[in-house]
Amino acid sequence: TGFAVLLNRPGRDTATPDGSATVGMAITLDDAAATDIHTGIPMTGGPVTGTWQPDGRTADPLTVLAGDPRGAMLASFTGLDANGAWTLFVADQSTGGGSTLDSWTLTVTGIPEPSAPLLVALASLGLLRRRRTG
Repeated sequence: TGFAVLLNRPGRDTATPDGSATVGMAITLDDAAATDIHTGIPMTGGPVTGTWQPDGRTADPLTVLAGDPRGAMLASFTGLDANGAWTLFVADQSTGGGSTLDSWTLTVTGIPEPSAPLLVALASLGLLRRRRTG
């Protein structure tokens, strides 16, 4: 049930209506990265590498701007079950030459449950307390 927008015409803004003209990407997307891919991507050259924040903009690709809200980040998957079907939607909105998606990878990093000895240690320090109701 999570939804994230990874790329939405990176670089597109009023001054650059076609977006970035970089060729090639080998990137990692992470909400905690230092730079937003939409506003930080080089306008020419390539390939783009490194770790970037996903675009997150849900605006129509034909009208998306750098200042649009970023509500569809990877954090939307936090707490959800990673099992099941995943869908990657790709659309080439440009005229002329085509784009190719060579490969993609999804890495899910779980947060381990605390171990029983750790819970006992926390309880003995008074850091875990049961709340009494009634």
